[in-house]
Amino acid sequence: MPWRLLGFILLFAIFLVFIGFNLENSCTISFGFTEFEQVPVYLTTFASFIFGMLCAIPFVLSFKLKKKSKQKAPPAENSEVPALDTPKPEPKRRSKKAKASAAEVNQSDYGID
Repeated sequence: MPWRLLGFILLFAIFLVFIGFNLENSCTISFGFTEFEQVPVYLTTFASFIFGMLCAIPFVLSFKLKKKSKQKAPPAENSEVPALDTPKPEPKRRSKKAKASAAEVNQSDYGID
C-alpha cells in the first residue's frame, strides 16, 4: 500500500482543516519599512515554516559534506583503530551438550523445596 501517498493526503487534509478554521483570522505584518495589513494567519504560518526550512538548508548541507569528507579520508598510518573493512569474528556458539546441561539444573540448587 502506498504509505507515502496516504501520509501526503492526511497532511493535506490537516492543512485544509487549519486553513478552514483560520479564514477569518488576520494579522498585520511589519518589516520595518513597510506594513502588510489583513494578512490571513494561515499564510503567515506557512510562510514562516517555509522560511525556517530555507534557513535550515545550509546546516543540512554542511553536515552532509562533513560526513562525506570523513568517509573518504584515508585511515592514518600506525593507528590503533582497526579498519572498517575488517570482518568481525563470529560469536561462539554453544554446543547441544551445553544447552542440555543447562536445562537439567536441579531445583534444590536454588533452595526451592
